[in-house]
Amino acid sequence: MKHCPKCQKSFPDSAETCPDDNTKLADFDVSGLVGKTIDGKYEIQTLLGLGGMGGVFRARHTFINNEVAIKLINPKLATHEEIVERFLREARAAAAIDHPNAVKVTDFGRADGMLYLVMEYVAGYNLTQLIRKKGKLSPSTTANIMSQICAALDDAHAKKIIHRDLKPDNVMIKVDRNKKHIVKVFDFGIAKMMMDGKQDNSITRAGTIVGTVNYMSPEQCRGEGNIDLRSDIYSLGVVAFEMLTGRLPFTAPTPTGLAVKHIVEPPPSLRSIVSEIPESVDKAVLKALNKEPKDRYTSAGEFANELLHAAHSEGLYDQDTEFPPVSGISTGDYNKPPKTSSINAISNTQLNAQGNTTVTENQKPKWLYAALGIVLLVVLAGGGYVGVSKFLVKAPAPPGSQEDDKRYPGMVLIKGGWMKMGSEEGNEDERPVRDIKVDSFYMDVTPVTNTQFQKFVNETKYVTDAEKEGEEYDWQRYASSERADHPVTCISWNDAMAYAKWADKRLPTEAEWEYAARGGKIGESYPWGKEDPKNHANFGQGDLAGAALTGEVELPTKAVKAYPANGYGLFNMAGNVWQWCNDWYEKGYYFSASETNPKGPASGKVKVLRGGSWYTDAAKIRVSARNSDTPTGGRQNDYGFRCAKDK
Repeated sequence: MKHCPKCQKSFPDSAETCPDDNTKLADFDVSGLVGKTIDGKYEIQTLLGLGGMGGVFRARHTFINNEVAIKLINPKLATHEEIVERFLREARAAAAIDHPNAVKVTDFGRADGMLYLVMEYVAGYNLTQLIRKKGKLSPSTTANIMSQICAALDDAHAKKIIHRDLKPDNVMIKVDRNKKHIVKVFDFGIAKMMMDGKQDNSITRAGTIVGTVNYMSPEQCRGEGNIDLRSDIYSLGVVAFEMLTGRLPFTAPTPTGLAVKHIVEPPPSLRSIVSEIPESVDKAVLKALNKEPKDRYTSAGEFANELLHAAHSEGLYDQDTEFPPVSGISTGDYNKPPKTSSINAISNTQLNAQGNTTVTENQKPKWLYAALGIVLLVVLAGGGYVGVSKFLVKAPAPPGSQEDDKRYPGMVLIKGGWMKMGSEEGNEDERPVRDIKVDSFYMDVTPVTNTQFQKFVNETKYVTDAEKEGEEYDWQRYASSERADHPVTCISWNDAMAYAKWADKRLPTEAEWEYAARGGKIGESYPWGKEDPKNHANFGQGDLAGAALTGEVELPTKAVKAYPANGYGLFNMAGNVWQWCNDWYEKGYYFSASETNPKGPASGKVKVLRGGSWYTDAAKIRVSARNSDTPTGGRQNDYGFRCAKDK
């Protein structure tokens, strides 16, 4: 099978590009790598993502038992010496960076027929998600985040390494146990390092450019051969502009048009977009966005201090409660209001003495760049461009990662792992997408059926919330003998909890439910994958709702095993009935959710429902779709549930 590094979908070997967006497909077969040990010391655990013709995995160092991220290059390409030379050269450059605010490269090499790069594993959310969540950030928040980014860049620049692809996607944020926000810059893998004061251009030439065009400097867009650290300063200016205003300084329908704007069009004033931005902050960012490198800051630290000084002089610095200063996490110099705006700056004389580091790339065959899986390559000649991105997407345990346990008939043990919870394409309450780890747990193979619920009622004499309220319809109305294997309906959260307690089980957390629903699929919308849902689930029968209530037609549920199971052997994870989860519902909960076994907010007014129903449309039966109702809201004839149990 081939894989699309953008949408993470799989396609036949005969396919060359993704039918959705023409992205070149990767032919790196990762299916047999999980469980193997690379170079005798890195045990591959789960696939995190695919990029071009490489794969990124979560792994365990077998000697010291710590978790790492390891990038593996397609073994077929490890025989090309030019690729090996490029890979080792850039890995060496990235490994030279050792700073608290930079993702550390800990090892790299060539073993078992593959090239590999080992990195520090960092969990959290990226700056893009923070901007999307907040809309725009305050000057104080911006200054505090930028100070840490700049600290990492100053360290890299001191080693004569230019990042060349600075953007919010390449900035991770995590909160440590002391609730301090730590910023980590990554993807220095496309950086170029100067050798002995001379630019390393043995496999590069002018005329092509590397990076992401939204954040490129004018000199990058022109494809110039001599680019220094001030190109990164420009990219920092674009990032700061986006943080403060929620939008980019330049937009255009094509990469070529956007590049031209970077080259010739003056950036707009930030105050023309957000009037409350202080003038001093506006000036600081616009200086970084000067077209001429000589008119920008001469170091990242100088830029950081200018922003901090501006925020401090306006009385804004200590007002930030959501993203407070983090003095002591990075260098510390940038995290205190500076006395001047020139701390850690370097002079033009020093800059010239360091030399100019080239950041251009040869216009090699497209498969060469895909093999590296590191960069977005934009070739302006003729207005064309080719994109190959690295996607660090943590994934669930693969299909089949479950076990039957005779002690718990009707349940299956779902082996724990990572998943990307939520969806960028979904509703606002499905964002930001978060990397979530779930421990192993048991899950009912099907929703609770009318037969199972009847047994519970017979033994306990339980009365549902709907029955207590004297509703004219309740679960028994739809529980005829012909519907014994249909899911029980009209169930409130309270009812579901009572049944679970009787059965010595519990309701699944929302994270467990989504993990189980995905069935080991990476980045798919439905439990079965990407295929049209009409042959996989019972949904879209809302036109029968009124008739079902009046008894003119049977309730349009179907037997719980009417459709095939997903990769974990679970039936009805989409459609038929909404399923209660244990969690309280909160619209913005994903932003602050715990990375490991999130259990929802501590309190709330409504509980989570998942899976969609016979009534809903296809959008509601996606694995990431969310719904909610009060704990007593059991008067719906498309509400049901299934149970879970701790391992």
